[in-house]
Amino acid sequence: MTFALLALALPAQAKEITLARVLNQVTAGETLTVGSDWIEPAKGEFSVGIALTNLATDRALVVSKGELRCTRGGVAGQVEGSGKPVAIGPGQTETITLVCTVPGATGEYGVDLLRVYDDPERTGAPTDQVLFEHVQWTLPEALADKKAQKVPPGFVPKVTDHPVPPPPGELAAPPEQQSLLDKMKDKLSSDGKEPKPFELGTKEYALSRPKNQVVAGDGALTVGADAVQPQDDHYVVKLALVNDTDEGLAIPQTEIRCRRGETQATLDYAAFGIGKKAITLGPGEVKLLTMKCQTGKLATGDFGITIGRVFADPAGTGAVDGEVRMKDVSWSIAELDLDPAVQAAE
Repeated sequence: MTFALLALALPAQAKEITLARVLNQVTAGETLTVGSDWIEPAKGEFSVGIALTNLATDRALVVSKGELRCTRGGVAGQVEGSGKPVAIGPGQTETITLVCTVPGATGEYGVDLLRVYDDPERTGAPTDQVLFEHVQWTLPEALADKKAQKVPPGFVPKVTDHPVPPPPGELAAPPEQQSLLDKMKDKLSSDGKEPKPFELGTKEYALSRPKNQVVAGDGALTVGADAVQPQDDHYVVKLALVNDTDEGLAIPQTEIRCRRGETQATLDYAAFGIGKKAITLGPGEVKLLTMKCQTGKLATGDFGITIGRVFADPAGTGAVDGEVRMKDVSWSIAELDLDPAVQAAE
């Protein structure tokens, strides 16, 4: 007896494609950024991880999963499941995994947030205060390719317009300051020298804190870093907080956020190792924190930490319901400023 071997045609496995979020993200009214770190196209459907970042320091946002819509090449698809609303606290990033069924369609991938709600009472549920309508994220087929994820020099992410904008002037951006790299270049050019090329690796780079620290609140708080360690999907920073006042200060963990270039990232609070909801600083105290910033793969650019609000804490209890001493304390360091030669320069 002879047996014939039959070749079975198996469907190709769907493959997750890593995306550079900065290339596909959109920002609504300088308040909500919508982007994706990955997409997985398959026959008749696609899966995508949509990252929602609340850039505000003083308001919470809510997105209802029941008000998410998806498309492929302009053809409306079916979003699987509904689930609970997504609450996004100040400075936080939340990721939604969305599966869109759209048989036979090809072309651009799309996700539409029908409404984004303001949540002043922090209820975590939709309210009658709609901040934005139809925040639309799209990804051309050509960009759903790992080879297409290189960020071009000078790239600026787009900001969308919406029929329901936030109140004007409520979320003013911090004033721009000359970067440390620009200052260093000015010094080198004044000496008739050119900065040497510097290749960024994944080791830990020791920093000279006085060269990167910033002072806020009329000298009340100094923020600087002693080291930065870049990795492929995150970085670790050793941050120093100095209370230069004669009273206590408190910083809620939820008020601290991080980024890499234009990519708003997620802070791993477990890396704090403090076991509390707020960081307390006694009069004259220096506190060193090791913080992990989860950026996703392919994020590039300068490393940044922003503290939304710093509270007066005269009793030293970590209370964060009193006077706000300062807002939007921003620290950053450029990639080239990690160069040991720059750190050693006088």
